[in-house]
Amino acid sequence: MFIILFFSTFTKGEWVQISTTQVYDNFLAVTWPYAGTVLAAGYQVSGGNILLSNDDGVSWKTINTTSFSFGSLYALISNTISSTTYYLAVDDSGYVYGSTGDGTTWTQNAQVPTQLFGAVIGSNGNAYVCGYNNKVYRSTTASSYSTWTSTSPTISGVNYLNDVSTFDGVNVIVVGSRGKLKSL
Repeated sequence: MFIILFFSTFTKGEWVQISTTQVYDNFLAVTWPYAGTVLAAGYQVSGGNILLSNDDGVSWKTINTTSFSFGSLYALISNTISSTTYYLAVDDSGYVYGSTGDGTTWTQNAQVPTQLFGAVIGSNGNAYVCGYNNKVYRSTTASSYSTWTSTSPTISGVNYLNDVSTFDGVNVIVVGSRGKLKSL
């Protein structure tokens, strides 16, 4: 059963559980880029899944693709740059998926050689993804996030990096296993 706990002024400050009949979904990421649109991502027995709400999380529909299937999705992020909203999702097969606008149409942008767990887009358009084997990759809006370059930091004793964050796309912090964090 898909469960979302929803808290807002629309519900008079109460948490509301929203459920679906998809009993094997495990959702790990959510993004709310602007009023009205919310996306949630995760995985189920048969692979990854992205749900979209156009009414601030009240009702949901599954995003379907015809040319590829999502892997198990671990991160879903959005950022608006120069009036365009960009979305990125990453999976455990190293694929980076992208969308713009309202998030209804997705492309399989690229594959990097590691499992991915975290993603972020900075205000300058630089994006970073991170994952297994101490790996961080960078891309830009100029490449439409289709080309990724390794920028992996040296952090001894780290098996994987769980998440990455930046506000400006230049100063970056990654967090990983064994209590490690590093700024790039």
